[in-house]
Amino acid sequence: MSQNIQVISAESLLLTSSPEVQFLVSIFQFLSQPSDKNYQVKSLTYLTQKFDDNLFEVVSQSKENLLLDYLSKKNINISFKQIANYDLYELAEYLLVTFGFDKKVDIYIQFFLDKIHEYATKNDQSVLNFIEWWEQKSSKFTVVIPEGVNAVQVMTIHKSKGLEFPVVIYPYADSKVKKSEDFFWTDKTEVDNLNAAIIPIHKDLKQTHFSAVYEKEMNKSRLDLINLMYVAFTRPKDRLYIIAKKGKERSEHGSVGDYLYDFCSTQPTFNTEQMTYTFGAFAKNSNTTKVVDDNNLFNKVTYNNWRNKIQISYQAPKVWEVENPETIGEYGTLIHNILSKIEAPNQVDEVLSSFVLKGIVTEKELPEIKAAIHQLFTIAEINNLFTDYDELKNERSILTSNGEKYQPDRVVVKNGITHLVDYKTGERELKHQEQIKNYRNLLTEMGYENVKAQLLYVKEGVLEEV
Repeated sequence: MSQNIQVISAESLLLTSSPEVQFLVSIFQFLSQPSDKNYQVKSLTYLTQKFDDNLFEVVSQSKENLLLDYLSKKNINISFKQIANYDLYELAEYLLVTFGFDKKVDIYIQFFLDKIHEYATKNDQSVLNFIEWWEQKSSKFTVVIPEGVNAVQVMTIHKSKGLEFPVVIYPYADSKVKKSEDFFWTDKTEVDNLNAAIIPIHKDLKQTHFSAVYEKEMNKSRLDLINLMYVAFTRPKDRLYIIAKKGKERSEHGSVGDYLYDFCSTQPTFNTEQMTYTFGAFAKNSNTTKVVDDNNLFNKVTYNNWRNKIQISYQAPKVWEVENPETIGEYGTLIHNILSKIEAPNQVDEVLSSFVLKGIVTEKELPEIKAAIHQLFTIAEINNLFTDYDELKNERSILTSNGEKYQPDRVVVKNGITHLVDYKTGERELKHQEQIKNYRNLLTEMGYENVKAQLLYVKEGVLEEV
């Protein structure tokens, strides 16, 4: 690494080895429990290192929320109101931009985003549940390196089983034969009333009748070491470099260094002063290195908030005429729907605000619609139907005995009179009178007395009794 040689290992590829990923997880933990000091300090540990501040001083100087106070001083703002409507992946992207991780490509963060997407797709959007899932599974999540990457891979001999590499370096080749078991059971105790015993495996056993057990264990360990050497020596395709250490004395049961020295001593050119030996022809690396096209490399993360580009309308089908879709957004139909939500004149502004929030009415349309609604309430007969009533049923459905469903716009009981009102936004038609007469008959059958049927023609501002 000091020679600018790229090095990768299983441990270095773990997502949890990335400080940035650890920081993002700590922010998730903080968002799930903002008052928890542990999560605040955990996040501050990364930030203070990034901004070259003293963590102890930052913690001691903060009065309220440690993390939020520090972020405020660094002009970093987390909009809790904004992220309240975000799903898990969208929240992660928001945090990337907020903390500047979108300025350059970080492969660990990209794989972290993949894991967030994987969780959200298969499970839910809960931050708390994601944190629990991450804590259980993250120890296995790694960056996937494409085949042929130009870097030295560091791994154990055991993990290299079944793999092949152009060049292999086997450093620290000085493993010794060590017993693989520390104890063994025996029923040959030669002690009265002791039917079985557990005995430590030690070289002192050579002086007892258990010497065969000891030799068997050491032979087994010796075979394990030879098998390990076989795996290491057979991984390379072109070249193998072995770096061993010759001890002052031979190991009692043998070591990799001893075996290599014994092999070299059998060669005609052997010299006790010679420390480097080469066997076979020096083969060129058969692994061809692919030229990377820099034009295909991403140098930053592009994040575009879809909320700034797409507006979603929450209009229900009743905002327009279902049978005449070309009248979608028609002014009269919109007024009809607004009136159906108003119970009293003092609710006009509140109802209109809800329509604006839902995207049904735009800010540009609002003044004209508000003026039209207030104009209707200046008509005494209409205003009378919205004030001082004893009972109100707004757009309540009536289900007949034969399964048919009807829905008058407004039924008001006031001073012993039942006022039946139906809003009409188009031109006058004969079927309007037939419809409201049917409503009147239904209400009469239901026990309502003195039913007065009226049609409110919104465009004309006229209340007509039928």
